[in-house]
Amino acid sequence: MPKPAQTAVAIPEPDENPIAQLHFTDLDDGGGAQISGFAITSFVAAFFVPVVAVVFGHLAIRQTRSGRFSGRRMAVAGVILGWFGIIWVGLLIAAIALGLMVVTAGGKIIIG
Repeated sequence: MPKPAQTAVAIPEPDENPIAQLHFTDLDDGGGAQISGFAITSFVAAFFVPVVAVVFGHLAIRQTRSGRFSGRRMAVAGVILGWFGIIWVGLLIAAIALGLMVVTAGGKIIIG
């Protein structure tokens, strides 16, 4: 019975600092296109001003459809986080309002 042929597999040497060779375009879906400023603004604003994040996110999604800009995933993340932020702030305001109604009613829950 003949022995199977052995094949050599080349294992690349690790770079000294692979993070230094990482570019923003490697993290996105645009294939080297410039990242949309609207997408970056949307993602960053999602943590501070959710309404701005939603508006700029939708603008960035529209801008990335042409293929001239990348950053669609970042824009979608900004829109999603923005909506979560808007919902969170709405629930917080509702909880504060309910708490104030209970306190002003002397501990009795009176709605209406």
